[in-house]
Amino acid sequence: MQRPFVAAFITALALVPSLVWVPSSAVAQELMPSHVAAKLGLVESWTRTVTAPMGTQSISDLLLHVHDADPNEYVEVVASQPGAKASPATGKSAADETKEGGAESDVDNVRVMSRIWTNQADRLGEPIGLAEAERLAKNEVRRLKRYGIEASIRTTQSPRVRLYSVSNDGTLEARDAETGAVIWMTRVGNRKLNFGGLGVDDQLLTVINGTNLIVVDATNGEVVKELRLRRPPLFGAINSGDYVMVLGIGGDVDSYLLSDLERDIFYSSFQGRALAPPVKAPGDSTKVVWATDAHFIYGMELQGKPSIQFRFATDGMVSGKLARASGDRFFFGTDNGQVYGIRANRTGEVLWSQPFGEPFYDEPVIFGDQLFIRSAYGTLYCVSVATGEPIWDQPAKSVDELIGAVGKGLFVRSTSGAMAVIDQKTGDRVELFRSLRPGRLLKNTLTNRLYLVSENGVIQCLRPEDAELPTLNIQPDSSEEEAADAGEGDAKPESEEAAQPDTMDPFGAGASDPFGAGASDPFGAGDGGMSDPFGSGAGESSDPFADPFGG
Repeated sequence: MQRPFVAAFITALALVPSLVWVPSSAVAQELMPSHVAAKLGLVESWTRTVTAPMGTQSISDLLLHVHDADPNEYVEVVASQPGAKASPATGKSAADETKEGGAESDVDNVRVMSRIWTNQADRLGEPIGLAEAERLAKNEVRRLKRYGIEASIRTTQSPRVRLYSVSNDGTLEARDAETGAVIWMTRVGNRKLNFGGLGVDDQLLTVINGTNLIVVDATNGEVVKELRLRRPPLFGAINSGDYVMVLGIGGDVDSYLLSDLERDIFYSSFQGRALAPPVKAPGDSTKVVWATDAHFIYGMELQGKPSIQFRFATDGMVSGKLARASGDRFFFGTDNGQVYGIRANRTGEVLWSQPFGEPFYDEPVIFGDQLFIRSAYGTLYCVSVATGEPIWDQPAKSVDELIGAVGKGLFVRSTSGAMAVIDQKTGDRVELFRSLRPGRLLKNTLTNRLYLVSENGVIQCLRPEDAELPTLNIQPDSSEEEAADAGEGDAKPESEEAAQPDTMDPFGAGASDPFGAGASDPFGAGDGGMSDPFGSGAGESSDPFADPFGG
């Protein structure tokens, strides 16, 4: 009598999906399992949880920053090795990896036996320093010699990368991006007010809290200054040079001197409304660029007396952040399908412009000499940073977001939500992991590290197997660009930089320029010239591109 009932009960269970047992391999994951990482030639560097009250949804901002002025220093014990094998993640030999910051070998074909960080803590919690690191390394050399291994020591450096986060309860945190270790953590601001994006340089960290600007010492987390802004901010602050710059909701730009926030506040204005935060040029440049919905790109110089240097009209509206590259170069796409490369000099020089048949709303991404930009239809294009010419024979399809690049692989989230790996050189899909579904993205364009973030606030850092030390994706200008820049500087004084012709200049090299070198420029800097009412000399008090009607 009971058998029909049991059979009916089992049948009912099978019809209820929530009660059916599902293999663990089919469960969606936000972090990369070890077997998937091994297949891609990656290893997990660390996994840590960000201090946030409710996981990822309460994290206001995550920011990676390379502290150029303070690199990590190591003393390495190295020994000769007969050969080097290729890395499955990068396809390069170990010697090539160490050229770019790898850990296994270098151009002299030696193997790193051990590495001692000069900043590691001693028994009292203080850095051991270079002398102690060398002493420990020499002890290791003597120990290896007893086993018949001839070794020596050398000193090397690697980028110091930090991961900063701020939560909506005011928890501000700094971590070592290579180990995940917390460097400092503090509580700032008023948790009842919204926290904006982070701004950071080698010394200071800034964060917006409501209409307040909070400046924090980036080395120890101590609050340096709090200031009430004159206008409601549109985004977070951005640090550049000696100033911190804030865009206001009414088309205003306020620049505050970091050394004295209440003195020398410079005001400018721009036309339209910024749709994405401004972007600072990499390295020690002090140029900041942003776009507005009035179809303009603005470039600002934050050295000396801050001023807007140029306003560039675009074919269409730019909705996302601009990508940046060395040499004060910036790249962006418009909703009309046009992609630009410009240089942030006094004229906003157009380096190249390429039309595509699809609108662009996202921020482009640069890895090496390749620029990746995704259209609104999920099509990923790859073009040359130098020329704008397409590199791939066919663009990649069904791409939702870019995550990072490691070795030869470009890691993306597909339109289905799954993680995919694309060959950087060809655009072909290499792998698709349907069960690996990244949540919030921590896009890394700085180093050869991949960061994944889960919904509960856990961050996972992955690296190539043969690259224990990070390498930078943003490299200095090429020798050709440096030579060109030097040649331009020798050929013309700086005051005539704005007269450089480009393909979009109606007064280019092939036309007669009424303000050229052979004619008298009424606004020129030469003898007898008038004072330029739009110049950046002393006495300038307004933005030449300001809207006279307050728009």
